[in-house]
Amino acid sequence: ASSGIGECMALQLAERGWDLVLVARRADELARVAAAVSANGADAEVIVVDLATTSGVEQIEARIADESRPIEMVINNAGYGRFGKITELDAAGESNEIA
Repeated sequence: ASSGIGECMALQLAERGWDLVLVARRADELARVAAAVSANGADAEVIVVDLATTSGVEQIEARIADESRPIEMVINNAGYGRFGKITELDAAGESNEIA
């Protein structure tokens, strides 16, 4: 939710009155988007976590389990790009790309 399509979706939902939980790895960018969401009149909770890691997924699972309000929508939108010849890219990068 810290840039690109995720940011645009967050801002559009905020304009329509949705309160949001924004999740991303980059704290500074996430804070910037949260401020824009708030400026549109919606509440924005920020969770800084890397969902490409097991610990990141576990943090989100714990957060959802503790939530007292119903979760009405989940948008899973993440982008990761690697550039180069496919024959020269390593398996670790491929794992990140589909995480």
